[in-house]
Amino acid sequence: MKKIYIAFLGIGIVFSILVLDNTSAYSKPEGSPQSVTGSPADGASCAKSGCHSGTASAQDGLITSNIPTSGYMPGSTYTITVSISQTGISKWGFSISPQSVGGSVLGSIIVTNTTQTQLINNRYVTHKTAGNSGTNSKTWSFDWIAPTAGTGDVPFYASVMAANNNGSAAGDQVYNDVYTVSEDLTSSITASAAPVEFSVYPNPVDGNQVTISFAANTNKPSTLRLMNLRGELVREERFESLTSGQQNRVISMNELPTGIYLLQLVTEEGTIVRRIIRH
Repeated sequence: MKKIYIAFLGIGIVFSILVLDNTSAYSKPEGSPQSVTGSPADGASCAKSGCHSGTASAQDGLITSNIPTSGYMPGSTYTITVSISQTGISKWGFSISPQSVGGSVLGSIIVTNTTQTQLINNRYVTHKTAGNSGTNSKTWSFDWIAPTAGTGDVPFYASVMAANNNGSAAGDQVYNDVYTVSEDLTSSITASAAPVEFSVYPNPVDGNQVTISFAANTNKPSTLRLMNLRGELVREERFESLTSGQQNRVISMNELPTGIYLLQLVTEEGTIVRRIIRH
Protein backbone atom coordinates (compact mmCIF):
# COMPACT_ATOMS: atom_id res chain seq x y z
CA MET A 1 0.00 0.00 0.00
CA LYS A 2 2.82 2.39 0.84
CA LYS A 3 4.46 1.79 -2.56
CA ILE A 4 1.16 2.47 -4.34
CA TYR A 5 0.75 5.70 -2.38
CA ILE A 6 4.25 6.88 -3.32
CA ALA A 7 3.63 6.04 -6.98
CA PHE A 8 0.41 8.04 -7.04
CA LEU A 9 2.13 10.90 -5.21
CA GLY A 10 4.84 11.02 -7.88
CA ILE A 11 2.29 11.03 -10.68
CA GLY A 12 0.42 13.82 -8.92
CA ILE A 13 3.52 15.96 -8.64
CA VAL A 14 4.32 15.55 -12.34
CA PHE A 15 0.71 16.32 -13.27
CA SER A 16 0.73 19.45 -11.10
CA ILE A 17 3.88 20.71 -12.75
CA LEU A 18 2.40 20.22 -16.21
CA VAL A 19 -0.82 21.95 -15.27
CA LEU A 20 0.63 24.85 -13.34
CA ASP A 21 3.51 25.56 -15.73
CA ASN A 22 2.39 24.77 -19.26
CA THR A 23 4.02 27.78 -20.85
CA SER A 24 6.40 25.62 -22.86
CA ALA A 25 3.44 23.89 -24.48
CA TYR A 26 2.32 27.16 -26.01
CA SER A 27 5.43 29.26 -26.38
CA LYS A 28 9.16 29.04 -26.87
CA PRO A 29 10.84 30.76 -23.93
CA GLU A 30 14.18 29.31 -24.98
CA GLY A 31 13.94 30.71 -28.54
CA SER A 32 11.56 30.64 -31.47
CA PRO A 33 11.53 27.80 -33.99
CA GLN A 34 12.81 28.32 -37.52
CA SER A 35 10.81 29.82 -40.38
CA VAL A 36 8.49 32.12 -38.40
CA THR A 37 9.74 35.60 -39.40
CA GLY A 38 6.77 36.27 -41.68
CA SER A 39 9.00 36.40 -44.77
CA PRO A 40 7.65 35.18 -48.14
CA ALA A 41 9.87 32.11 -47.93
CA ASP A 42 9.02 31.28 -44.31
CA GLY A 43 5.32 31.73 -44.90
CA ALA A 44 4.48 31.92 -41.18
CA SER A 45 5.00 34.02 -38.08
CA CYS A 46 4.92 33.29 -34.36
CA ALA A 47 1.13 33.43 -34.63
CA LYS A 48 0.70 29.90 -35.88
CA SER A 49 -0.72 26.60 -34.71
CA GLY A 50 1.17 25.15 -31.76
CA CYS A 51 2.84 28.43 -30.89
CA HIS A 52 0.90 31.65 -30.18
CA SER A 53 -2.77 32.16 -30.90
CA GLY A 54 -4.39 34.85 -33.03
CA THR A 55 -2.99 36.53 -36.10
CA ALA A 56 0.09 38.71 -36.54
CA SER A 57 -0.36 42.46 -36.92
CA ALA A 58 1.91 44.61 -39.09
CA GLN A 59 3.79 47.25 -37.11
CA ASP A 60 6.45 49.56 -38.51
CA GLY A 61 9.50 50.62 -36.55
CA LEU A 62 10.23 47.39 -34.72
CA ILE A 63 13.52 47.07 -36.64
CA THR A 64 16.14 49.83 -36.77
CA SER A 65 19.84 50.04 -37.60
CA ASN A 66 22.83 52.36 -37.85
CA ILE A 67 22.95 51.95 -41.64
CA PRO A 68 23.09 55.46 -43.17
CA THR A 69 20.25 56.70 -45.36
CA SER A 70 22.60 56.49 -48.35
CA GLY A 71 22.65 52.71 -47.92
CA TYR A 72 25.00 49.96 -46.80
CA MET A 73 28.54 49.51 -48.08
CA PRO A 74 29.27 45.91 -49.13
CA GLY A 75 31.40 44.09 -46.56
CA SER A 76 30.80 46.69 -43.85
CA THR A 77 29.45 45.73 -40.42
CA TYR A 78 26.31 47.33 -39.00
CA THR A 79 24.17 46.91 -35.88
CA ILE A 80 20.56 45.79 -36.31
CA THR A 81 18.16 46.38 -33.41
CA VAL A 82 14.75 44.87 -32.67
CA SER A 83 12.71 46.67 -30.03
CA ILE A 84 9.13 46.60 -28.76
CA SER A 85 7.22 48.29 -25.98
CA GLN A 86 3.80 47.55 -24.55
CA THR A 87 2.39 48.43 -21.14
CA GLY A 88 1.74 45.50 -18.83
CA ILE A 89 3.89 43.01 -20.71
CA SER A 90 6.91 41.28 -19.16
CA LYS A 91 7.61 38.39 -21.53
CA TRP A 92 8.89 38.83 -25.08
CA GLY A 93 10.22 36.91 -28.03
CA PHE A 94 11.42 37.50 -31.58
CA SER A 95 12.83 35.98 -34.73
CA ILE A 96 14.52 37.97 -37.50
CA SER A 97 16.31 37.15 -40.74
CA PRO A 98 17.63 39.10 -43.78
CA GLN A 99 16.24 37.14 -46.71
CA SER A 100 15.68 37.28 -50.42
CA VAL A 101 12.22 36.43 -51.76
CA GLY A 102 13.45 32.91 -52.35
CA GLY A 103 14.68 32.56 -48.76
CA SER A 104 18.43 32.96 -49.27
CA VAL A 105 20.20 34.72 -46.41
CA LEU A 106 21.64 38.07 -47.51
CA GLY A 107 24.86 39.02 -45.75
CA SER A 108 26.25 37.43 -42.59
CA ILE A 109 24.87 37.52 -39.05
CA ILE A 110 27.00 37.92 -35.92
CA VAL A 111 25.48 37.42 -32.46
CA THR A 112 26.92 40.05 -30.10
CA ASN A 113 24.95 39.20 -26.95
CA THR A 114 25.29 35.45 -26.47
CA THR A 115 23.51 35.62 -23.12
CA GLN A 116 20.20 36.87 -24.49
CA THR A 117 20.27 35.97 -28.19
CA GLN A 118 21.28 33.09 -30.43
CA LEU A 119 21.72 32.25 -34.12
CA ILE A 120 19.72 29.35 -35.51
CA ASN A 121 20.96 27.57 -38.64
CA ASN A 122 23.05 30.64 -39.58
CA ARG A 123 19.89 32.45 -40.71
CA TYR A 124 17.63 33.33 -37.77
CA VAL A 125 18.42 35.47 -34.73
CA THR A 126 16.11 34.77 -31.80
CA HIS A 127 15.92 35.17 -28.01
CA LYS A 128 17.19 32.86 -25.30
CA THR A 129 15.48 32.19 -21.97
CA ALA A 130 17.70 34.85 -20.38
CA GLY A 131 16.58 37.32 -23.03
CA ASN A 132 12.78 37.00 -22.97
CA SER A 133 11.93 39.23 -19.98
CA GLY A 134 11.60 42.97 -19.49
CA THR A 135 9.05 45.30 -17.94
CA ASN A 136 6.90 47.09 -20.56
CA SER A 137 9.64 46.94 -23.23
CA LYS A 138 12.41 44.82 -24.68
CA THR A 139 15.36 45.39 -27.02
CA TRP A 140 17.72 42.96 -28.76
CA SER A 141 20.55 43.68 -31.18
CA PHE A 142 23.10 41.88 -33.35
CA ASP A 143 25.67 42.71 -36.02
CA TRP A 144 25.20 42.23 -39.74
CA ILE A 145 27.93 42.13 -42.38
CA ALA A 146 26.55 43.56 -45.62
CA PRO A 147 26.66 41.30 -48.71
CA THR A 148 28.75 41.72 -51.85
CA ALA A 149 28.35 44.63 -54.26
CA GLY A 150 25.43 44.32 -56.63
CA THR A 151 23.13 42.58 -54.12
CA GLY A 152 20.82 45.60 -54.01
CA ASP A 153 17.99 46.00 -51.50
CA VAL A 154 18.04 43.72 -48.44
CA PRO A 155 14.79 43.19 -46.48
CA PHE A 156 14.91 42.14 -42.82
CA TYR A 157 11.81 40.19 -41.76
CA ALA A 158 10.90 39.98 -38.08
CA SER A 159 8.17 38.46 -35.99
CA VAL A 160 8.01 39.92 -32.46
CA MET A 161 5.88 38.54 -29.63
CA ALA A 162 4.42 40.25 -26.56
CA ALA A 163 3.16 37.59 -24.14
CA ASN A 164 0.94 38.10 -21.14
CA ASN A 165 2.67 35.22 -19.31
CA ASN A 166 -0.60 33.56 -18.29
CA GLY A 167 0.63 30.04 -19.08
CA SER A 168 -1.31 29.71 -22.33
CA ALA A 169 -1.37 31.13 -25.84
CA ALA A 170 -4.53 33.14 -25.13
CA GLY A 171 -4.03 36.88 -25.11
CA ASP A 172 -0.52 36.90 -26.57
CA GLN A 173 0.12 39.41 -29.34
CA VAL A 174 2.39 38.94 -32.36
CA TYR A 175 3.68 41.71 -34.62
CA ASN A 176 5.45 41.58 -37.97
CA ASP A 177 7.80 44.16 -39.45
CA VAL A 178 9.79 44.41 -42.68
CA TYR A 179 12.81 46.71 -42.73
CA THR A 180 14.50 47.19 -46.12
CA VAL A 181 17.96 48.69 -46.56
CA SER A 182 19.43 49.77 -49.90
CA GLU A 183 22.93 49.37 -51.23
CA ASP A 184 25.05 52.52 -51.39
CA LEU A 185 25.27 53.34 -55.10
CA THR A 186 28.82 54.58 -54.75
CA SER A 187 29.88 51.02 -53.91
CA SER A 188 29.33 49.96 -57.51
CA ILE A 189 31.40 52.81 -58.93
CA THR A 190 35.08 52.05 -59.27
CA ALA A 191 37.52 54.87 -59.70
CA SER A 192 40.77 54.55 -61.62
CA ALA A 193 43.47 57.05 -60.79
CA ALA A 194 40.88 59.58 -59.56
CA PRO A 195 41.68 63.29 -59.61
CA VAL A 196 43.99 64.33 -56.80
CA GLU A 197 41.67 67.07 -55.56
CA PHE A 198 37.88 67.15 -55.56
CA SER A 199 36.00 69.27 -53.05
CA VAL A 200 32.35 70.25 -52.75
CA TYR A 201 31.09 73.29 -50.87
CA PRO A 202 28.95 74.15 -49.14
CA ASN A 203 28.05 70.67 -47.98
CA PRO A 204 25.37 70.38 -46.64
CA VAL A 205 23.86 72.69 -49.26
CA ASP A 206 21.53 75.34 -47.84
CA GLY A 207 21.06 77.41 -51.00
CA ASN A 208 20.33 76.64 -54.63
CA GLN A 209 23.80 75.82 -55.89
CA VAL A 210 26.94 73.93 -54.99
CA THR A 211 30.50 74.71 -56.06
CA ILE A 212 32.87 71.95 -57.14
CA SER A 213 36.60 72.46 -57.06
CA PHE A 214 39.03 70.03 -58.66
CA ALA A 215 42.49 69.91 -60.17
CA ALA A 216 42.69 69.23 -63.91
CA ASN A 217 45.96 67.94 -65.28
CA THR A 218 44.84 67.73 -68.85
CA ASN A 219 43.08 69.86 -71.46
CA LYS A 220 40.55 67.12 -72.16
CA PRO A 221 36.82 67.50 -71.33
CA SER A 222 35.26 66.60 -67.97
CA THR A 223 31.69 65.84 -66.86
CA LEU A 224 29.83 66.48 -63.63
CA ARG A 225 26.75 64.37 -62.93
CA LEU A 226 24.32 64.82 -60.06
CA MET A 227 22.25 61.71 -59.22
CA ASN A 228 19.65 60.86 -56.60
CA LEU A 229 19.91 57.71 -54.47
CA ARG A 230 17.86 55.77 -57.01
CA GLY A 231 20.64 56.34 -59.52
CA GLU A 232 18.57 58.73 -61.62
CA LEU A 233 20.45 61.57 -63.33
CA VAL A 234 19.05 64.94 -62.23
CA ARG A 235 21.79 67.32 -63.42
CA GLU A 236 24.70 67.07 -65.84
CA GLU A 237 27.35 69.59 -66.84
CA ARG A 238 30.00 68.92 -69.46
CA PHE A 239 33.07 71.12 -69.70
CA GLU A 240 35.10 71.05 -72.90
CA SER A 241 38.88 71.44 -73.20
CA LEU A 242 39.75 72.48 -69.68
CA THR A 243 43.13 74.06 -69.18
CA SER A 244 45.42 72.46 -66.60
CA GLY A 245 45.12 73.72 -63.04
CA GLN A 246 42.49 74.32 -60.42
CA GLN A 247 38.90 74.34 -61.70
CA ASN A 248 35.78 75.73 -60.03
CA ARG A 249 32.38 74.83 -61.40
CA VAL A 250 28.82 75.41 -60.17
CA ILE A 251 25.97 72.89 -60.20
CA SER A 252 22.43 74.20 -59.72
CA MET A 253 20.35 72.59 -56.96
CA ASN A 254 17.34 74.76 -57.73
CA GLU A 255 13.95 73.02 -57.44
CA LEU A 256 15.54 69.80 -56.16
CA PRO A 257 13.95 68.35 -53.01
CA THR A 258 15.89 67.99 -49.79
CA GLY A 259 17.83 64.78 -49.36
CA ILE A 260 21.08 63.03 -50.22
CA TYR A 261 22.61 63.17 -53.70
CA LEU A 262 25.66 61.69 -55.39
CA LEU A 263 27.97 63.99 -57.35
CA GLN A 264 30.15 62.21 -59.89
CA LEU A 265 33.17 63.79 -61.56
CA VAL A 266 34.45 62.10 -64.72
CA THR A 267 37.76 63.19 -66.25
CA GLU A 268 40.44 61.60 -68.39
CA GLU A 269 42.22 60.74 -65.15
CA GLY A 270 39.37 58.74 -63.70
CA THR A 271 36.06 58.93 -61.86
CA ILE A 272 35.31 59.99 -58.31
CA VAL A 273 32.07 60.37 -56.35
CA ARG A 274 31.09 62.61 -53.45
CA ARG A 275 27.94 62.42 -51.35
CA ILE A 276 26.20 65.75 -50.76
CA ILE A 277 23.21 66.72 -48.62
CA ARG A 278 20.63 69.33 -49.57
CA HIS A 279 18.81 70.92 -46.62
